[in-house]
Amino acid sequence: MKIVGMLCVKNEARWIERVLSAQSFCDRILLMDDHSTDDTVRIAQQFANVEILPSPFDDYQEGRNNTWLAEQVALLEPDWVVHCMGDEVLEQDTWEKIQGLIVDPNVNVIRFRVVNFWDGMYKARVDGHWGKRFAHAMWRFPKGVNLTYYPMHCGLPEQIEANMHPHPDEPQSVSLRLFHYGYSSSELRREAYDFFVSRDKDPNRLAGYKALLEESEVVLESVPWEAVSHNPVKHNLDADVTVLVASSPILSHPSINILEETLASIRFHFPEAKIVVMLDGLREEQVAWREQYEEHKRRVAWSCENVWKNTMALPFDQHSHQSGMTRCALEFIITPLVLFVEHDTPLCTKEIPWEELAGMITWGDCNLVRFPPDAETAKEFAMQPYHTHLMLDKQGVWLNSIGAPVIRTVQWSQRPHLVSSDFYRRVLRENCSENSRAFIEIVLAHPVGTAPWEDYKLVIYAPPVGSIRRSYHLNGRSTAPHFNESQIL
Repeated sequence: MKIVGMLCVKNEARWIERVLSAQSFCDRILLMDDHSTDDTVRIAQQFANVEILPSPFDDYQEGRNNTWLAEQVALLEPDWVVHCMGDEVLEQDTWEKIQGLIVDPNVNVIRFRVVNFWDGMYKARVDGHWGKRFAHAMWRFPKGVNLTYYPMHCGLPEQIEANMHPHPDEPQSVSLRLFHYGYSSSELRREAYDFFVSRDKDPNRLAGYKALLEESEVVLESVPWEAVSHNPVKHNLDADVTVLVASSPILSHPSINILEETLASIRFHFPEAKIVVMLDGLREEQVAWREQYEEHKRRVAWSCENVWKNTMALPFDQHSHQSGMTRCALEFIITPLVLFVEHDTPLCTKEIPWEELAGMITWGDCNLVRFPPDAETAKEFAMQPYHTHLMLDKQGVWLNSIGAPVIRTVQWSQRPHLVSSDFYRRVLRENCSENSRAFIEIVLAHPVGTAPWEDYKLVIYAPPVGSIRRSYHLNGRSTAPHFNESQIL
């Protein structure tokens, strides 16, 4: 039984890793890249079952693109096809649920209930047709048939759809879900609306596109994080790790979408660990943001109580910055390890050998393990001219026989990192003033960079194969200033 996935994508770096991970059961995935300018291709290249096909066209026409890609799929002679968009993710137990269906000769199409995330990743829109939409994301490939697609968004090939309609009672799976991330924020919905109306001139579909801009009378339903996660947990560290998430006022507040995406990524790796969201106070320069930020904090507090499992808010009345907030939070943390994550730097949905890395910290081989957002291999990352002098290894090395490959470094960075709680307390106590209010990496850059490696023992996780990327950056600050001149070390 050969299963082939097909995807037409353009600038889907934010989601593509989840999309492809969820289709790991496919023998092959043909990914047609429509001239992406972000890291879509580099991320996709890390998947052994993915073949990237650059678009042969200069413009975007969805029906034509899908028809061309279907021609390439036909050359592989598949039994079944999985066809999703670049922002649609099959739920985690799809393979277990479809195994009986794909061998049933009476089943030609498998449908999935579409879950349209709306204003975050824990809520889906369910009013009207939003709660009743299904996608026929898997279908038996017809031998010897040239497939063609309708011109615009979504849908089956014309030949598959024509053959399906006379058999509406054909056995199909209705318990499966397809998670759609492309409408999860108002900014993404506006982008989608502008895209569709600029290309689709059919007035009959305009009302459907306008629904993307609706804000009032929208009915949302909670989606538990367990349904979204695609990671079968492979460690027993939840009781040993406290997650600290540093948050501060940004232009997108009162929205909690950026924070929620980060929390969802943490739950992918640590489903039960305690999460503490540190909410910084306002700077004097940010008083005009007070109303939006207070509403943001109210939404965070409510979500901690009602939506986000084992998560607490730690608000600060005064501006304390990373250094002040983290020193305060560390006073009541009792776990031996801390995972530090900034509110706009989610972890990737890639496997990380948490137990091996935690063991290296416990055994004293290192004190801190960082997870960078860079797309290069470990060797390429270490050789980057702007920081190669701060890397002691030019590729991943093993510090002991049962750990994981890492690069030793004398560069401190606040990108996500797993760290010894005692070590964190000590370095902040020794290097921060009593009233310190600053980015931690600014405080520690000089002492770490000028000391022998053994004084701090910092490492970067360096997977032996593929990209070193284990986090990504949502750029929450956007165009807002850093206020570096007012920081207190």
